[in-house]
Amino acid sequence: MLVMYLLTRAAPLLPLLLTARPVLRSSQQTIPILTRQSSSINTQPTFAPNRPTNKVEVTWAGNDSLQFLGKDASGNEVLMSASKEPGAGPMSLLLMGLGGCSSVDLVTILKKQRQNLKCITIRVEGQRGETLPRPYETIHMTFVVSGKALDKKKVREDMFADDVDAAIALAAEKYCGVHGTLSGVAKITFGSEIVEVE
Repeated sequence: MLVMYLLTRAAPLLPLLLTARPVLRSSQQTIPILTRQSSSINTQPTFAPNRPTNKVEVTWAGNDSLQFLGKDASGNEVLMSASKEPGAGPMSLLLMGLGGCSSVDLVTILKKQRQNLKCITIRVEGQRGETLPRPYETIHMTFVVSGKALDKKKVREDMFADDVDAAIALAAEKYCGVHGTLSGVAKITFGSEIVEVE
C-alpha cells in the first residue's frame, strides 16, 4: 500500500525526472539542468514554397571565446560577441538592423523628393525586459536628417509623405521589414532632428 501511495504522489513529477540531465557543478553553485520537449525542435521548416528566404550562417570562433562570425548568402561578414571581446552584441545588431532598414527607404524617399540631402544618422535606443529571454520592450529611434534648405513640405505623391517627419514614419513603419518584425514585440517610437548644413 505504501509503495502504491508513493507512486501515486510521484506521478506528476515523472516527466521531469525522466528528462533530467546531469547536474552541473561549479565552485560557486550547483545548477540542475532540465529539458523538455519543444514543438519547434527537429521539425521541418514551413516556408511558403514559391517565396525566397534569407539565409545566414553563424559560426562560433571557438576556444574560450564568446565570439561568432555571421555571414550572409553574399559572403558579407559581421563579427559578434557576447563578451568584452571585439564584436557587436547580437541584441545591438537587432537595433542596427532596424536603423539600417529604415535608412534605406528614407534615403530613397527624400532623394525622390529632390531634397538636398547630405547625411542621415539614426540613433536607436532599446530597453529590454527583466525576465528571460528579455526581449526589447521599448525602442526609440531618433532620425537626424542633415541637408541644405530641406523642404519639410515637399510632397512625393506616391509615398504620401508631406514632410520629412512623414517620410520618416513611412520609411520605418510601412516599408521596413525589421520594424514590422520587432513591432510585434516592442513599442517603437520616433523622434527627428533637422540639421541645416551648407
